[in-house]
Amino acid sequence: MQEGGVSGFLHAFVAEVFAMVRAHVAALGGNAVVSYIMKQCVFMENPNKNQAQCLINVSGDAVVFVRESELEVVTSQPSTANCQSSCPGGEVTT
Repeated sequence: MQEGGVSGFLHAFVAEVFAMVRAHVAALGGNAVVSYIMKQCVFMENPNKNQAQCLINVSGDAVVFVRESELEVVTSQPSTANCQSSCPGGEVTT
C-alpha cells in the first residue's frame, strides 16, 4: 500500500475514479454529469500482506451544459440547444 495507509489508498482510489468519470464524459462529448450515484463500494484489506483492493460501481448521465448567457451564441449555430430528454443520445441542454 502507498504512504498514508488504508485511508490514503481509498482517497487516491476515489480521486482516480472521479478522473475516469470526467474523462469518459469528455469522450462522449459532454461537459457535466448529473444523477451521479455510487451504487456499490467493496473494500477488502489484507493487513498481513500490506495490501488492499477496492471495487466501486458508479453511474450517471453525461450532459452538455450551456449557460443562459451563452445560449444566444449556441442557438445561432445548428445544434441540439434546448433539447429535452427525448433527444438522441439522451443529451439535455439547459
